[in-house]
Amino acid sequence: MDLTQGRGGPYCTLLLAAFGAQVIKVEPPGSGDVTRREGPFLKDEPHRERSAPFLYLNRNKLSVTLDVNSESGQALLQRLARISHVVVESFAPGALSSLALGYDVLQRDNPALVLTSVTDFGQTGPYRDYRGSEMILDALAGWAYVTGYPDREPLRSGLFQAQYAAGLNAAIHTVAALNVALLTGQGRHVDVSALETAAHWVGSAVAMYTHGDGDRVRAGNWTGMVRGAAGPRSHPTEIYACMDGYVGVAVQSPQQWEMFSLLLDLPELRDDPRFSTDYASRGQHARELNEVVAPWFKARTREEIFRLCGEYRVPAGMVYDVSEILQDPQHEAAGFFTWIAHPDVGELPYPLSPIRGEGVQWDMEPAPRLGQHNKEVYCGLLGCAESELLLLHTMGVV
Repeated sequence: MDLTQGRGGPYCTLLLAAFGAQVIKVEPPGSGDVTRREGPFLKDEPHRERSAPFLYLNRNKLSVTLDVNSESGQALLQRLARISHVVVESFAPGALSSLALGYDVLQRDNPALVLTSVTDFGQTGPYRDYRGSEMILDALAGWAYVTGYPDREPLRSGLFQAQYAAGLNAAIHTVAALNVALLTGQGRHVDVSALETAAHWVGSAVAMYTHGDGDRVRAGNWTGMVRGAAGPRSHPTEIYACMDGYVGVAVQSPQQWEMFSLLLDLPELRDDPRFSTDYASRGQHARELNEVVAPWFKARTREEIFRLCGEYRVPAGMVYDVSEILQDPQHEAAGFFTWIAHPDVGELPYPLSPIRGEGVQWDMEPAPRLGQHNKEVYCGLLGCAESELLLLHTMGVV
């Protein structure tokens, strides 16, 4: 049962649904999940069934509507919890308990139930009642501090990485808790904090700091910089402008540096003491090195640079926009994107699982319309009479 909204919780249940779980998404009557009101919308026409975030995050799920603030709605939710292995929720800490739907209540009739809470700051601590956002999570977790260039302001990460990371974390721990519950008959409450998840992913910077390596600061496209150092630790690891876009290059060994110099036909790079000695030397003179090599890139196309770098065994990658990601031959060969038909938006491409292996199957169905499965769930799974469902609808409960 999916009692989540936004991104972290829905991404958790998307992963569970994709690998075979039957996920019942519970939404408020009339309005639905908050992402149904978030754009972009197909053809710029706002509609609760055409929201890109909702369509992406809620594939493979059943949708029922339920007013959990009403007594009848709370009773139905308890009945759904009795037949569920897992409940995933993203309410504010304590909100479910205030509705008499806390874990102690839900587990009373279903001891093996796993309850996973996905929130910005977790169930405890001085921040637990605060509302967060991707900007706030990136700032507090340290992601913003290490993102960007040292002579510019910190930057937040692209898209909603902290929240998606929390969803992935929640899915992993939910499956682990479910395995224990199936073996022992005893469920548990899994508390997932998006802030702690994000801070965990910045943990390498903390480890370096506590081991006396200095305070990690922003290094832009470079591989690393410590406060007080004259420059990044290695170079070139940079995105260079070319004739028709950008190319990323990452020279990571002495052999690659040698081949990079040969590729650019700039033997002076190997003779110049600023660049020839080691990673640290090139890092300290990163800007000067960029000025020397930039003209070579600007005189060529991405495809040409990508091909030449491959021939010389220099790691490189073209910087794609989204349309190019969809057309990449690697994804095409792997069948990574598939087209899914939805009654309100037509057929659109969505990513499949990045996991390969025998027996691994990624189920893929379109996101549901609001309340699409009310009859299937309430009458089919819970055994409600159709007249009862009609009455609940009239009362605004579903």
